[in-house]
Amino acid sequence: MPKYHKIDRAVKGMLCCPLCKSSMTAAEDQFACAACGTVFPKRKGVFDFRISHPEYCRPNGMAKWSQIQNEFEEGEKRKKRKRRKKILTFLDAIDSARKMYAEEFDIRGSVLDVGGFQGRSRGYFSSSDVPLYVSVDPFLESFEGIDSQPELLQAYPCLAQPCNFLACYAEALPFRSKTFDWVNMLSVHDHFCDPYQAMIEAYRVLKDNGHVLIGLAVTGGESNMEAGRKEQPVYVSPIVQKVLRLLKNLGMIKAAKYELKVYSAKPLDDGHMCRWQYEDLLDLCKRTNFAVTKEHWLKPPYGACVYIVGEKQPLDS
Repeated sequence: MPKYHKIDRAVKGMLCCPLCKSSMTAAEDQFACAACGTVFPKRKGVFDFRISHPEYCRPNGMAKWSQIQNEFEEGEKRKKRKRRKKILTFLDAIDSARKMYAEEFDIRGSVLDVGGFQGRSRGYFSSSDVPLYVSVDPFLESFEGIDSQPELLQAYPCLAQPCNFLACYAEALPFRSKTFDWVNMLSVHDHFCDPYQAMIEAYRVLKDNGHVLIGLAVTGGESNMEAGRKEQPVYVSPIVQKVLRLLKNLGMIKAAKYELKVYSAKPLDDGHMCRWQYEDLLDLCKRTNFAVTKEHWLKPPYGACVYIVGEKQPLDS
């Protein structure tokens, strides 16, 4: 089976403890921090730098995030088979995104793709412009099943080449300070447990005058998204829908509909922790010492999505 992920020697030289930012010792199957004593093993072939809180010490926000992330990952696994025949329908969107990156953004140097999944964004960059690309994501099984998805490989030819990849959280990046020229954050701010800390980490790992590229669906600004839409619409399973139709036909719907919803319905969670307003995103950039140098709004049907380039600013002395 082809190997779809790796960690080059150059990337290993950039690593540090995600907790205390100290140097680590490397072995074939783990990294260990001599300063704080934390060990980061290889799991399912991937080096895992995610912070593993004991259940009784897990912060409430992290507990909520973990539940949403687990549901999101399980949903991705269930959808994988259904997507195989549909992936080629996204070729136009992929080509459009590639054109946008080429014309709107001048991305050069080393790139860290936070929440980058399988590293599909690297297909938008040439190896001469971006000699080093690293994808990080908390989804440990990001590359599983690629072999059985020829349509995916056809849509994203870059996946045939192994990607520098490791598992970690955006809020605790295992990289030394000032190591990357660009941090790519595409459709991830609404998934972060702590977006503020994630931006602080992006600032830390960027070189002086480095840039962050944020792509996100927002309300406000030039967005065409309705500001008051529900975050978690009520979902009723197909089985419950059939029962409701049967009861309606029997004239019992009024008595049973409410209780059936209470006991059988659940929130439809699409993996988002929050919804963003355009003004809040700009404020977050400012508070984390990024100066917005460019904005690009997508055209309908993606008119809610804005791309923002933030340049790292020096701290006041």
